Amino acid sequence: MCRWMWAFLALAAGCGESAPPAPPPVLPTTLPARFIDPAGSGDFRFVVLGGGWSWRTPAEAPPDSPGLRAALDLARRLDPDFAVLLGGLVPGGAGDRDALARRWDAFDALLDALRLPRLALPGGSDLQDETAADVWLRRYGPDYFSWEHKQCRFLALNSEAPGQAGRVAGEQQDWLEDDLMRAGLARRIFVFVHRPLWRGPPGAAETDAWFRDVHPLLAAARVDTVFAGRGPPDAEPMLRDGVRYLVVGSADAGGTGAGGTRAAGTGAGGAAEARPGAAGAAGAGAGAAGAAGAGAGGAADAAAGAVLEVRVEGRAATIRRVGAAP
Repeated sequence: MCRWMWAFLALAAGCGESAPPAPPPVLPTTLPARFIDPAGSGDFRFVVLGGGWSWRTPAEAPPDSPGLRAALDLARRLDPDFAVLLGGLVPGGAGDRDALARRWDAFDALLDALRLPRLALPGGSDLQDETAADVWLRRYGPDYFSWEHKQCRFLALNSEAPGQAGRVAGEQQDWLEDDLMRAGLARRIFVFVHRPLWRGPPGAAETDAWFRDVHPLLAAARVDTVFAGRGPPDAEPMLRDGVRYLVVGSADAGGTGAGGTRAAGTGAGGAAEARPGAAGAAGAGAGAAGAAGAGAGGAADAAAGAVLEVRVEGRAATIRRVGAAP
């Protein structure tokens, strides 16, 4: 269904009564409001960082993640409007609220020092148990949310919800459908999730549920790209019904190597320009090839490939993996 029809249906649903005002975007506290410009226009860029980082957690020192630190520094040098972090941000605390607080304090301090405006969504380690989920809620707010920036719509999903890990279902699925309708005539729609729920083999429960319940909503709304953080990075996007799927990976899972960049774009007409052979493939095999280059050059080189730069220019969006020297 074309995007203008979504907008028409949203209006028609309220015929005969005054439509309630759209709720304000719900954002984690990690992004100051001044960095969100819904009514703005013009070209811009944002960066996406993979998920599932390895942390050093010595007994008497703050936790640290050299790979995450290097990736964040690389992202900052690109001077994006904002960064999106795809979960797996701290190691689980095994129910120890104090240990979790120390780890999140170290994480926030790391990002604050870089002065990088960012949004974060949770991964499995971030919502490891009820205590971890409660800590996330108290510190950062909702674990799925959306926002607008320069006439583009961004949606962050939670693939690790307690009791529903590996699925986008129930109230979250209802919210997703409603939010995509609200996207209306947004020039681009981008979706973020920690776990690539589409990547499993045919017949896997989470894969079947994604393509049955979630993918049709994304395709009907003409979502541009869905980014996931966990697992080996994709060398190429997977294309299905006009929606690009792309696993970013992490510095610890591997990348394209220090000097490598890979790009995929969408033209002004909205047609995806993924390379031949990407469509219909789960992407894991291609991602393994991209993972090989990350091991030799240390944290900075490993971070190359764990950062994606997305440029929105007019009605086109171009994605590239970033080398260590942008």
